[in-house]
Amino acid sequence: MIIRALHSSDWAQLKKTLDIAYTSETGGMVLEEDGEILAASVFDGWTYNSVNMHMMIKNPRAMLETNFHRAVFDYIFTTTNRKTMLGFIAESNVRSLRLAKRFGSVEKTRIKDGFSDGVDLVITELHRNDCPY
Repeated sequence: MIIRALHSSDWAQLKKTLDIAYTSETGGMVLEEDGEILAASVFDGWTYNSVNMHMMIKNPRAMLETNFHRAVFDYIFTTTNRKTMLGFIAESNVRSLRLAKRFGSVEKTRIKDGFSDGVDLVITELHRNDCPY
């Protein structure tokens, strides 16, 4: 298993599970084995102090064994020197909300129908000083 930078060629695999657009400001990291992406962290919405993170995990055990999550947070908070990581998660995506909380993110607000009709958009944040990794 290897951790490497996200490439535009990865998008064919990722667009099946991540409902976001790939743009010129999109970056990220993937955990890969034999050409299959086991986990990915995609970054967009960069500001001077924050970045939006989207995460896809097919194999949680591989993510933990390789410390992929630690590499992701090190990249956000050390390499790119951001102070805050934001998450935009559909309230119906209970697994993602639980994972964000496990990673130390806290819910900041909900936008009614912000994801789709009848589904609120939950905005989470994690500050560098509160990151457990």
